[in-house]
Amino acid sequence: MKYYDLFSTPIAKYENFISVKESKEIFKTLINDSSSISHDYILGDAKTNMSETAQVLKSYPALEQKIIDALQHYTDQVGLAPVRILNSWYNIQNKGSELSPHTHPLSAISGALYINAEDNSSGLSFDNPSYDLIDLCWWGKKSTSKYTVQKEVFEVSVGDLFLFPGYIKHGGVLNNSNNRMCIVFDACYKYFDTKEYNID
Repeated sequence: MKYYDLFSTPIAKYENFISVKESKEIFKTLINDSSSISHDYILGDAKTNMSETAQVLKSYPALEQKIIDALQHYTDQVGLAPVRILNSWYNIQNKGSELSPHTHPLSAISGALYINAEDNSSGLSFDNPSYDLIDLCWWGKKSTSKYTVQKEVFEVSVGDLFLFPGYIKHGGVLNNSNNRMCIVFDACYKYFDTKEYNID
């Protein structure tokens, strides 16, 4: 008998994508940024500078290019058309905060780069896109397997980069650390009309 794992969801994790030293330098700059505000998607003591036109990575051209290269590798591996970074922002979470599950509708590929994450920082959770469909068919879940699990939570460390499809619902679990910082970005297909987002 053969089992075929069809229609996989490609999640890429690059450990130590940037060094601890690089992370600390970025952290020192962004932690004092006065433009950050609260946001409905992040519950509790947290802030972000998220907007459709935010371009945090433009301040770090070498890092931006490294991410562009990683996106190119991802699209080559998955079989997608080339992408370009649409926008980029940062989130800062303190103890007791939580990132609500959500998707990025305009994004072909989204990414999260962890700038500061202590041992008890919230992980990154991905929902199984097929989970809700199980209740609509004849399946009866009697045990947890990779086919029936509701979500998967990845531990995060300083310097980790995650790439994933923008359509997959993701978020965090309850965060138990202070100043958990993540740079987040969306990448759209290169032929997407980006004029309204002021992207070159």
